[in-house]
Amino acid sequence: MPRSLALYFDDLLKASDSIFRFTAGMDRTAYEDNDLVQAAVERCFSIIGEALAQMRRHYPAAMQQIEDSKKIIAFRTVLMHMYSTVDNDDVWSAIQSKLPAFRRQVIALIDDIGPAE
Repeated sequence: MPRSLALYFDDLLKASDSIFRFTAGMDRTAYEDNDLVQAAVERCFSIIGEALAQMRRHYPAAMQQIEDSKKIIAFRTVLMHMYSTVDNDDVWSAIQSKLPAFRRQVIALIDDIGPAE
């Protein structure tokens, strides 16, 4: 039995918030030099991608409302299965340029469906 849609959205928001918390005050160089933060950030991006993949399976209409959701799922696949090809520049760019808008979008969707129980 699938989890509720609200719980998947909660996963997306919590993982996004964790990425911002882990990288607060860092620049690209500090991120590159901190393998612990890299591992934590990549884990959170994996959670985001997996939550979207599960939403695609169980709540496809909701998943379609998230911009670039297919690209995010593909990024999760790279992180999990092609981890040796992960480029820190790509991850840092996603944090800086994509994640803020993604988070805002998730918050708006949570506001539409209500909080997780």
